[in-house]
Amino acid sequence: MQRRLAAILAADVVGYSRLMGADEIGTLNSLNHTAANWSTAAFPSTTAAS
Repeated sequence: MQRRLAAILAADVVGYSRLMGADEIGTLNSLNHTAANWSTAAFPSTTAAS
């Protein structure tokens, strides 16, 4: 199981590096947008207080 997780992580790092090399600003904007959506979905009560 650890080998599979390591392979997934390595592939993800390679993909992230490729995206950053191609479009740093766009990749960061996409990453921030995704992180915000995940936070809202995972913790809806903490975002409703605003």
